[in-house]
Amino acid sequence: MTMHSSEAEGLGVEIERLRRRVLGLSYAQLDAGSSPGHSRRALIRSALSDLAGLSWQASALPGPCPAVPDHGDAALGYQLTALLQDCLAAGGDTEHAAWQRAVRLRRAL
Repeated sequence: MTMHSSEAEGLGVEIERLRRRVLGLSYAQLDAGSSPGHSRRALIRSALSDLAGLSWQASALPGPCPAVPDHGDAALGYQLTALLQDCLAAGGDTEHAAWQRAVRLRRAL
């Protein structure tokens, strides 16, 4: 499926909004969450793991998906951006699914 320019723009805008949202979170905000034991940081790390799994599965590489490295809080937004784009490029997500995933995550944060 080919992405139309308006779809590509919408996805690009949403990924950028998500990246900025994550980068704008303070350490205290990352530690907080919607319920006890479910911090924003844990939500983001879970999303990174899910995206890595989708990308790995779409790539058809043998073996288990490697863990997403923890480069610290300052890298979380960039890691999300890279994995969203990688998953899309590898065919693990459609444009619409990637957009929905980015919107859901940004709203959850």
